[in-house]
Amino acid sequence: MLNERKVKLMTRLAIYEKNEGRHTIPLTKFFTDDFVSWNMIKTVVAITFAYFLGVAVWVLYNIEEILENIATLNYFEIIRYALLLYVILLVGYIVISYIAYRVKYYRAMKSLSKYEKGLKELAKIHMEETRRREELGGRKES
Repeated sequence: MLNERKVKLMTRLAIYEKNEGRHTIPLTKFFTDDFVSWNMIKTVVAITFAYFLGVAVWVLYNIEEILENIATLNYFEIIRYALLLYVILLVGYIVISYIAYRVKYYRAMKSLSKYEKGLKELAKIHMEETRRREELGGRKES
Protein backbone atom coordinates (compact mmCIF):
# COMPACT_ATOMS: atom_id res chain seq x y z
CA MET A 1 0.00 0.00 0.00
CA LEU A 2 1.28 3.42 -0.92
CA ASN A 3 1.86 5.90 1.84
CA GLU A 4 0.31 9.12 0.54
CA ARG A 5 2.24 11.31 2.98
CA LYS A 6 5.52 9.71 1.86
CA VAL A 7 4.69 10.18 -1.83
CA LYS A 8 3.79 13.86 -1.31
CA LEU A 9 6.95 14.46 0.68
CA MET A 10 9.14 12.71 -1.90
CA THR A 11 7.52 14.72 -4.68
CA ARG A 12 8.08 17.99 -2.83
CA LEU A 13 11.72 17.08 -2.19
CA ALA A 14 12.28 16.07 -5.82
CA ILE A 15 10.80 19.35 -7.07
CA TYR A 16 13.10 21.25 -4.71
CA GLU A 17 16.14 19.29 -5.92
CA LYS A 18 15.27 19.90 -9.56
CA ASN A 19 14.61 23.64 -9.24
CA GLU A 20 16.08 25.56 -6.34
CA GLY A 21 18.26 22.71 -5.10
CA ARG A 22 20.45 22.82 -8.20
CA HIS A 23 21.84 26.11 -6.90
CA THR A 24 21.63 25.65 -3.14
CA ILE A 25 22.73 22.05 -2.57
CA PRO A 26 26.27 22.63 -3.96
CA LEU A 27 26.69 25.44 -1.40
CA THR A 28 26.82 22.84 1.36
CA LYS A 29 30.46 22.26 0.38
CA PHE A 30 31.37 25.75 1.60
CA PHE A 31 31.58 27.55 4.89
CA THR A 32 30.11 31.05 4.83
CA ASP A 33 33.43 32.88 4.66
CA ASP A 34 34.83 30.52 2.03
CA PHE A 35 31.83 31.02 -0.23
CA VAL A 36 31.86 34.80 0.18
CA SER A 37 35.65 35.05 -0.26
CA TRP A 38 35.68 32.87 -3.38
CA ASN A 39 32.96 34.96 -5.00
CA MET A 40 34.66 38.21 -4.01
CA ILE A 41 37.85 37.00 -5.71
CA LYS A 42 35.85 36.23 -8.85
CA THR A 43 34.36 39.73 -8.61
CA VAL A 44 37.81 41.32 -8.34
CA VAL A 45 39.02 39.41 -11.41
CA ALA A 46 35.91 40.32 -13.40
CA ILE A 47 36.04 44.00 -12.44
CA THR A 48 39.76 44.19 -13.25
CA PHE A 49 39.21 42.63 -16.64
CA ALA A 50 36.21 44.87 -17.38
CA TYR A 51 38.05 48.00 -16.24
CA PHE A 52 41.09 47.37 -18.43
CA LEU A 53 38.83 46.48 -21.33
CA GLY A 54 36.99 49.77 -20.79
CA VAL A 55 40.28 51.70 -20.66
CA ALA A 56 41.39 50.03 -23.90
CA VAL A 57 38.11 50.98 -25.60
CA TRP A 58 38.43 54.56 -24.33
CA VAL A 59 42.02 54.79 -25.62
CA LEU A 60 40.99 53.44 -29.03
CA TYR A 61 38.07 55.88 -29.19
CA ASN A 62 40.31 58.86 -28.34
CA ILE A 63 43.47 57.65 -30.11
CA GLU A 64 43.57 60.63 -32.48
CA GLU A 65 43.44 63.18 -29.66
CA ILE A 66 45.98 61.21 -27.64
CA LEU A 67 48.43 61.07 -30.55
CA GLU A 68 48.02 64.82 -31.22
CA ASN A 69 48.86 65.69 -27.61
CA ILE A 70 51.35 62.91 -26.87
CA ALA A 71 54.19 65.30 -26.07
CA THR A 72 52.17 67.52 -23.72
CA LEU A 73 50.21 64.91 -21.77
CA ASN A 74 50.84 64.61 -18.04
CA TYR A 75 51.22 60.83 -17.79
CA PHE A 76 51.58 60.87 -14.01
CA GLU A 77 48.18 62.59 -13.63
CA ILE A 78 46.51 60.24 -16.12
CA ILE A 79 47.85 57.15 -14.37
CA ARG A 80 46.93 58.53 -10.95
CA TYR A 81 43.38 59.31 -12.13
CA ALA A 82 43.01 55.87 -13.76
CA LEU A 83 44.22 54.07 -10.62
CA LEU A 84 41.98 56.17 -8.38
CA LEU A 85 38.97 55.35 -10.56
CA TYR A 86 39.94 51.66 -10.54
CA VAL A 87 40.26 51.57 -6.74
CA ILE A 88 36.92 53.35 -6.27
CA LEU A 89 35.16 50.93 -8.63
CA LEU A 90 36.86 47.94 -7.05
CA VAL A 91 36.00 48.91 -3.48
CA GLY A 92 32.40 49.64 -4.46
CA TYR A 93 31.95 46.31 -6.18
CA ILE A 94 33.71 44.41 -3.38
CA VAL A 95 31.32 45.88 -0.82
CA ILE A 96 28.31 45.09 -3.01
CA SER A 97 29.51 41.54 -3.71
CA TYR A 98 30.28 40.93 -0.02
CA ILE A 99 26.74 41.87 0.97
CA ALA A 100 25.09 40.10 -1.97
CA TYR A 101 26.94 36.79 -1.55
CA ARG A 102 26.51 36.73 2.22
CA VAL A 103 22.74 37.25 1.78
CA LYS A 104 22.65 34.61 -0.95
CA TYR A 105 24.46 32.11 1.27
CA TYR A 106 22.18 32.65 4.26
CA ARG A 107 19.04 32.42 2.14
CA ALA A 108 20.33 29.20 0.60
CA MET A 109 21.12 27.73 4.02
CA LYS A 110 17.65 28.66 5.28
CA SER A 111 16.12 26.97 2.26
CA LEU A 112 18.36 23.93 2.75
CA SER A 113 17.35 23.61 6.38
CA LYS A 114 13.73 23.16 5.24
CA TYR A 115 14.94 20.57 2.71
CA GLU A 116 16.92 18.70 5.37
CA LYS A 117 13.88 18.77 7.64
CA GLY A 118 11.92 17.10 4.84
CA LEU A 119 14.66 14.48 4.40
CA LYS A 120 14.58 13.70 8.12
CA GLU A 121 10.81 13.34 7.98
CA LEU A 122 11.16 11.00 5.00
CA ALA A 123 13.73 8.92 6.88
CA LYS A 124 11.38 8.73 9.86
CA ILE A 125 8.53 7.52 7.63
CA HIS A 126 10.85 4.93 6.09
CA MET A 127 11.96 3.70 9.53
CA GLU A 128 8.33 3.41 10.64
CA GLU A 129 7.49 1.36 7.55
CA THR A 130 10.52 -0.87 8.07
CA ARG A 131 9.63 -1.44 11.73
CA ARG A 132 6.02 -2.20 10.78
CA ARG A 133 7.20 -4.77 8.21
CA GLU A 134 9.48 -6.40 10.76
CA GLU A 135 6.64 -6.58 13.27
CA LEU A 136 4.49 -8.33 10.70
CA GLY A 137 7.18 -10.98 10.33
CA GLY A 138 8.73 -9.75 7.11
CA ARG A 139 5.45 -9.96 5.20
CA LYS A 140 4.62 -7.12 2.84
CA GLU A 141 1.49 -5.10 3.47
CA SER A 142 -1.24 -5.59 0.91
